[in-house]
Amino acid sequence: MEYPKKIMNMKELMKLGYTERYLYRIFCTRGQTCAFRLNPLNPRSRILFDTDELEKMKEREIRAQQKGMHLRDSHA
Repeated sequence: MEYPKKIMNMKELMKLGYTERYLYRIFCTRGQTCAFRLNPLNPRSRILFDTDELEKMKEREIRAQQKGMHLRDSHA
């Protein structure tokens, strides 16, 4: 997917079709490298996303889901 900017906030990504719940899940995922707060000391600070890293994480999740579906189908 092509993004208009390298760094985008949640509202901008939601306009592109992402859900708020999905973006918060990404942000809260341990070890993720794509989401960060503009001011880490302020818990109400805007959450920003590196769109390149977000796309890589999305692709990894899709591959993991497909692998899990393949494993589940092979054991049936």
